[in-house]
Amino acid sequence: MWSRLFTFGGRQVRVEEGWGVGIGGTVWEGGVLLAQYLSSTAFAAERYQGARCLELGAGATGLPGIVAAQLGCFSQVVITDVDECLEALHENVSANLPCHCTLAPKCLPQTQTVAHKCNPSDTQPCTDNGPACLGTDRSNSMQNPGQPANHVYQHRSNADSTAQLDTDRQSSTVQATEVLVAELDWACDATALSLPFDVVLLADVVYVPEAMQSLLACIHATSGPSSLILLAYYKRFAQAGEQFWKLLPDYFEFKKIPETSFGAKAQPDNLGLFKLTWKT
Repeated sequence: MWSRLFTFGGRQVRVEEGWGVGIGGTVWEGGVLLAQYLSSTAFAAERYQGARCLELGAGATGLPGIVAAQLGCFSQVVITDVDECLEALHENVSANLPCHCTLAPKCLPQTQTVAHKCNPSDTQPCTDNGPACLGTDRSNSMQNPGQPANHVYQHRSNADSTAQLDTDRQSSTVQATEVLVAELDWACDATALSLPFDVVLLADVVYVPEAMQSLLACIHATSGPSSLILLAYYKRFAQAGEQFWKLLPDYFEFKKIPETSFGAKAQPDNLGLFKLTWKT
């Protein structure tokens, strides 16, 4: 294990990295590039006041999702990956966003979505009828037979409230943002996450050729015609890249965002940031 400290827009993010969960255990170049864009004036965070943001394939670090939450403009940021990444992902997110991060457990029935709203001054996690719960919103969501649900269960994190932030300002910017770490397999139904999201983030997710169809379908399912979809792509796995770019036009139109437009250094040809939009 090792840690790295990043600074974006005057805010710091420290992440713990390691190979215990495989390729998702470290921050890759695409995640850094996407985080740079989110923290720049080119992103214009004020346009997304009250919007909801989703990161797909966040790995164990969740760097873009953490930076998105630090902006303070989103009402909710949901940071997702598969089960084996969740524990480390939750630790990294809650270390940078103490008392704002929630984790989705796996013990709920497949047809149920449970959401709790907690009193910010209460130090105990929510339970079904606990005193910290201000309300409970239960709804049955129809899932495809045979597909595991991706549940949402929101409670106050037990993360150490003394986890370091760099300034009081950094802490105050996330007061209005609800942050959720949740399991989401691209091949599974995502309706438990209250779709669509206004902003969808992806960084360095193109590496398994067989998963590209599911990835694109998941991006489409979690977004809408007016959603902003940002993809940081590194040409690292040739077969996966070939499959991804072959299938992409079936779902989305796309254009490259020049690095110079958001103050980043010019990148090599194999790394770029792209904006995806639904096909018209």
